[in-house]
Amino acid sequence: MYNKILLPVDGSKNSEKAIKHATTLAIDEEAEIVILYVVDHRSLTSLPENALEDKELADYEKQGEVVTQRVVDQINGIIKETSPDKTIKTEKLIVEGNPANIIIKAIEKKDIDVEKILEEETKKLKKEMRKKNKILLIIFGCIIALILFKLLPIGYDVIHVRYEFNGENKLINLGAPKFSFFVKNNENNYSIKNLRGNNVLKSEVKNYLSSLKQISCYDTIYYYDKNTNITIVDYSVKNRLLYNNITYGIRNGNYCNELEIKEYTTKLGGLLQFHIFKSEDNSFSVAFLDKSDILSENLSWKAELSVYNDKEVIEKSSGTFKIENDELTYYRKEITINKDNLKIPSETHFVVRNNKLILKDDYLNDYDKGIILE
Repeated sequence: MYNKILLPVDGSKNSEKAIKHATTLAIDEEAEIVILYVVDHRSLTSLPENALEDKELADYEKQGEVVTQRVVDQINGIIKETSPDKTIKTEKLIVEGNPANIIIKAIEKKDIDVEKILEEETKKLKKEMRKKNKILLIIFGCIIALILFKLLPIGYDVIHVRYEFNGENKLINLGAPKFSFFVKNNENNYSIKNLRGNNVLKSEVKNYLSSLKQISCYDTIYYYDKNTNITIVDYSVKNRLLYNNITYGIRNGNYCNELEIKEYTTKLGGLLQFHIFKSEDNSFSVAFLDKSDILSENLSWKAELSVYNDKEVIEKSSGTFKIENDELTYYRKEITINKDNLKIPSETHFVVRNNKLILKDDYLNDYDKGIILE
């Protein structure tokens, strides 16, 4: 394709770059390199008349010889390093005159096909441009894909993980946004990592939680999974340097039931037991029996109330109760015994203090006052 390659040099750093390019091109095309050094007569004629002696002109030519020989050595060095099996012919030209005119004349004299060189260089330039455009297009596509990956909601998967509680190892379900990885648990906490955007992950976690039953107690909302009998008591989506970390706090069973059982146990001094009052002469007594079903998913606080006078039952009732603000309210559902013209109310109220029930109502005042069940 190329027979000869013209390489104008002046000893500058730009010449160094041209030498490498020309040598690579000559190796590929097996072409001859014509090294051209021009003594610029314009700089010489700017000197005063007769200021430049023949000896000084010879010095300029000698400098050209040094520069062109150094170029030859560089070319040979590049060939030896990259293509030791090839030989490239070189020719040195040292000419005095206008560099632009000299280069044109050298092209004509040395039969260098400029149009062909320009055509080939244009093709290479276009090829490089296409390559750069393709790279830019790939980079742009990757950026767009990354933005969509970070910002667009994709949904979540329900994953199955192991949960151990009181020696029981069971499978539970957790919502993991798409493309999550590295699920790790530490006792009652599970962490999931994801490379997508923080806001979209928060939205997808909330979508998962909305599929569970919301339970509310003590001014807090929790999320209960009836299928696996666990409650998600807290969650978070936190931004780390390279990823987002999704965490779930888990409790076995219905957590509101657990909190309520704990509160009732503390206030009553225990569950499923009697609270009894007896008069000083033992002729009158009141018994409150806690018969709650605390193992059921639907926690139910049940009780029976019995009142005795002179060993005779004057009230026997059953119902439910609840404790709120240190007050226990007993709701009668059924009264099986009502004697002695006792006016039994539908509700009875007790103050809960130091595990004791202090009767607030006065419907038993005719029998005794200040009734405290212990």
